[in-house]
Amino acid sequence: MKDENPDREESVRESRAYEKATEQAEDISKDIKKLTKLLEDANRKAKRRDEGPIASLINTLAAVRRMVLAYREGRYLNVPWKSVSMIVAAGVYFVMPIDLLPDFIPALGLLDDAAIIAWTMRQVKKDMNKFRDWEDEYSS
Repeated sequence: MKDENPDREESVRESRAYEKATEQAEDISKDIKKLTKLLEDANRKAKRRDEGPIASLINTLAAVRRMVLAYREGRYLNVPWKSVSMIVAAGVYFVMPIDLLPDFIPALGLLDDAAIIAWTMRQVKKDMNKFRDWEDEYSS
């Protein structure tokens, strides 16, 4: 899951839209109903994108959703709060209708979403791998 343009990632991370998403993530992370709604909204948006930059992230987003819910429900606590908050901020950014590149701009609107998701997933890769290992063990 590599983004071809690290400059795009940096510009998204430094944008006012991502700053706003990060601020909202703190509040959402503390409220299981808001968090569940955010994860459902992100899941619905991702599933509507059967092609383009988001399509390749659908399985990853599903695993992220499971990890964040398991964390909030107290079933899986082996993830740093920083990772959870980064994931939630990326989710907030993803569902925002107006961000650095609004989604209604053909062919470009989801590039910033994909860039922030790809960057976030690289930051939390170890935590996601541990979660997947736990999930495999837990479901056995």
